[in-house]
Amino acid sequence: MSLSVTWLIFVIVPHIFISSCVSEMSNEDTSNFYFRKYRPEVFYDNKVLPEDTEVRVFVFRDEVKKIFFLVEREHGPLSLTITPCSAPVQWKLSLRHYPIADNRQEQNTLQNDIGNGDVAPTFSVLQATYFGQEQRTYTNLNSYAGLYMIEMDSHGNDTSVKIFLSSSSKDHSPHPLLPSNPRVGILKVRRNRVLVTWMASPTESQHKQVVEYCVAANPRKNYKTQCEVDSDINGDIPPTPPPWAGFGFWWEKLARKKLLMKVRDIQKSVVVQNDITYECIGRKTWHMFRGLREGTTYYFDVFAVNPTNNASIAYLGARTATKIPKSGRIRDHSLTTVKLQRSNDFSSVSTYMLRRSTTVLYFFIRPCTGPGPIKLKISQNRKTVLNTRVMNIETLTIRNASSGTYMVTVSSLIHQIRAVQLLVSRRYWKFPFPDLPRDKRVKVFDTLTTHDSVTLAWQASSDEKVRYCIYQSNDTSSLMPVFSCESKADSEENHKEVMCRRYNRYSRNRFQGLIMQKVKGLEPGKSYVFKVLVTKARGKTLPYEQVWVTTRKQ
Repeated sequence: MSLSVTWLIFVIVPHIFISSCVSEMSNEDTSNFYFRKYRPEVFYDNKVLPEDTEVRVFVFRDEVKKIFFLVEREHGPLSLTITPCSAPVQWKLSLRHYPIADNRQEQNTLQNDIGNGDVAPTFSVLQATYFGQEQRTYTNLNSYAGLYMIEMDSHGNDTSVKIFLSSSSKDHSPHPLLPSNPRVGILKVRRNRVLVTWMASPTESQHKQVVEYCVAANPRKNYKTQCEVDSDINGDIPPTPPPWAGFGFWWEKLARKKLLMKVRDIQKSVVVQNDITYECIGRKTWHMFRGLREGTTYYFDVFAVNPTNNASIAYLGARTATKIPKSGRIRDHSLTTVKLQRSNDFSSVSTYMLRRSTTVLYFFIRPCTGPGPIKLKISQNRKTVLNTRVMNIETLTIRNASSGTYMVTVSSLIHQIRAVQLLVSRRYWKFPFPDLPRDKRVKVFDTLTTHDSVTLAWQASSDEKVRYCIYQSNDTSSLMPVFSCESKADSEENHKEVMCRRYNRYSRNRFQGLIMQKVKGLEPGKSYVFKVLVTKARGKTLPYEQVWVTTRKQ
């Protein structure tokens, strides 16, 4: 194609496009100029906004993005809503006014502008301007006809911007309305739950339009828009241009190549937030957030959404801190969890009140998270009664314990966040955990290992009424550390139950406090992980240490 033909297409195509717009304006019986359905391939080339459809536009940092729309009716309503997503945006709305009184004169004006080489008219009348990250709506019930231009510039990061345009004569906005009190209220705060509520949008009662709600919670900040939440969850990545966009000119191919390189760079650098709880809950005006962390400040946001066009508006968010469980006092037969962290210098002090003397006082301690020993010190009247180090699950006893207040100090010798479970009881039959021996290893007799069986051995509990269960797994990666406070259901996951039984002192499998059990039906030359769980009658379950064994090949 010659250079002259290329120049003709570049000049004549916009001429035909704008002239056709003016001819449509001169005919009162024709339909509106706007595309009623969003067509990305058309919008990408002409940057003309469709009406009554929310369009996503991506604005690169320090680059001005220009979007256009045409208002055909003089003194008609106009509503424009601009919603920045992941960064503040500066935008302004300008108008090139064309008088509608003389359509022929207006068409000649447009043609003269194009003929003089001024394809983009000068937009001299500034209608609105804004800088920030909040959703803003420009409304004019008596707008001028003409060609409008939106200029957007992001001075911070690259960001998406959602734009909604409407010139409908209906008396309500496409976005839901906020109530007279748009604040999110906090009804109930617990250790790991928060109940929030809000007033319903008046759009439902005034315009009989369905409004649904989406809620979000995070420990960092309140969000101004719904698309800001979506950008933090999924990443704000620019859309790739349609493959059929453009007219095939070489500068269009070069611009497309540069755009794709920018998209790849943004995809590599995008940071996704994983600490956001986000859910759409329908038409409810309350929600219970569950599974929150103790003693943590959370920010709560609510968004009213129009399900017909996905247009949304944000309520004024709230914040509150979840409660911290009181671990300062230990009660009888109550399992207490204490946290060792930097704020308490990795040490916790609790009190236990023994109202009357007892022959034996049982102390159960279980490190839950983190490796390394835990130091346990129990004192009464400034006199140390018990001082020991605990590596895993231990049941300790104090003989002939006198009444009074006991100070229980738990500290970590390794400075990292730890959690420790404590339980105190003076009656063994009320003690929920089985009494495990100090040696919790499960041993394998290599001389008795065959191609299809292994023999396991472990120290028996002092309580003969406990029940032992053996579980096996082919997944050697399921070898769990002993400091994990797993429940019985978690222990049985991915493990096959081999057998469950009791071993009294007269059992053939018990020899002087040592239990031996043969496991059959295994495959030759295969590795297995075995775990032994011991359960007290009408009580809880505790694990022995796990063991890894490989059967003989033949």
